Order: sequence, then C-alpha cells, then structure tokens
Amino acid sequence: MKKSEFWILLVSFAILFIGCEKENGSINGNPGGGIVTQDDAGIELNLSNSGSSGIGFEYNYYSGLALRIHITLESSHFSLKIDGDNNFYFESGNDYAERSISKFGNVTSISAITSMPSSGWVNTIAVNPGSGYVVRYRGNGFNYTYVRIYVKCLITNTLGEIIGATVVYQDNWGKEQGSPNLAGCEYVSYNQNYNLTFNDASTGTINGDNFSYTKEERHGIMTFGGQSHQFYFGDNYLWLEIDGTTREFQKTH
Repeated sequence: MKKSEFWILLVSFAILFIGCEKENGSINGNPGGGIVTQDDAGIELNLSNSGSSGIGFEYNYYSGLALRIHITLESSHFSLKIDGDNNFYFESGNDYAERSISKFGNVTSISAITSMPSSGWVNTIAVNPGSGYVVRYRGNGFNYTYVRIYVKCLITNTLGEIIGATVVYQDNWGKEQGSPNLAGCEYVSYNQNYNLTFNDASTGTINGDNFSYTKEERHGIMTFGGQSHQFYFGDNYLWLEIDGTTREFQKTH
C-alpha cells in the first residue's frame, strides 16, 4: 500500500470513530457533568442523528371510518429518531394513533424518571444529555402507554461533531388504567341522523331507543335493536358501527 493511501484510510477511520462524551457544564447541578449512575432498568441504544436508527414502538388500534367498513382491530408501528439538528422526532405510524414526548428534567439514570409530566407534550424536542423524557402513545380505542427515556450522553467523532446520542429506554413503563367515564356524555353524528346519549355506566339512548353497553379502555360493545355494535372513542369523538358502516359522532356535552 502506498504511504498516501495509508494516511487517507487512517484519517477516514478517525472521522468515523464514535466517542460518547457528555457536554461540558452541569448535570443535575453537579459541576463538570458529575458521574452517570448505573442504570437498573431499560435498554441502551446508540441513535444516529442521520435518522438511520430509532426506537421502535408497536400499537394496536381500531379502524374502519376512512374506508366506511366494519370496525376492525389492527396494528402498526412508529419510531422515535434524532434529526440533524439533534431533536427527537416521530416517524411513520398512521392517523389512528396519537404520540407525543415531554421532558421530565435533569436526571442521572432512567430509574430517576418516576412520574409523568403534566404538560409540555410536543412532537419534537431537543436532545439534551443528562435529561429524562417521557413518550406517550395510544392507538384509537386504547389508553396511553408510557415510555421513559434517559439521554446518557451525546456521541461525537474525533472532530468534535455531534453524530448521535446514547439513550436508555423502557417501553411499557406505564399504562393508563381504567376507562373514561361516558355517563352524561352526548354525541351527534356528522350527518345529524343519530343522537346518542350515555345515561350511566351501562345504558343510554340512540334516537330515543334504549341501548346497553360495556367498554374496556376506549372501546366497547353497544347493544340495541337486538344486535351488537362495536364502538370506540377519543376525547371528543366516537365511532359506532351501524348496519356495516362506521359512523362518526362529535361530542356535544
């Protein structure tokens, strides 16, 4: 090998070399960054800020509205990645899912993330070393699943350029329990053909006819006219299958 070729290879290797370093400054109030404690939970993963790698999540959801067909239980997935400006962002998924991320604060390990943020839920957020984050996601008809993420450090090359981050994450860390109370809620279909009222935790009326219902998380079965009808609901909308067609309702009260 020629000497010039050897140096080209050596320089190329140095540029591609990945190092994991914390930024200068303080983490959790400790000057100089302190010491990152040993994590007792979660999976450690190196994420590139080129978008070539990510944390993958799967979720179940109910669909049917878009194609005007029966409500069906399906599954899909999405990823949390880091962009070139070193921000977390979501990729893939579909319109049947909600997902967002919030910063918990400065921590020294994933186990220090102990509660859900009460606000600050966004679709993209800066990646800061020594910080904890919480992701929440749910498919239509289901409750939120929570994920905690700890950014252990940024990854830099020998030129000092940031090329990613080392993170520790724990999926299914938390799960929203129970089912929202529908008693007293009223809905109207978009074509105004149906008016729906939930009287209490098990009965209601639709266009004046009585129905009974059971639910789990954000989906259930409604019985009226001698037939069972699937339904699922969000915060302000409800989808109900009637005569093989999924009807969309908007909450009015």
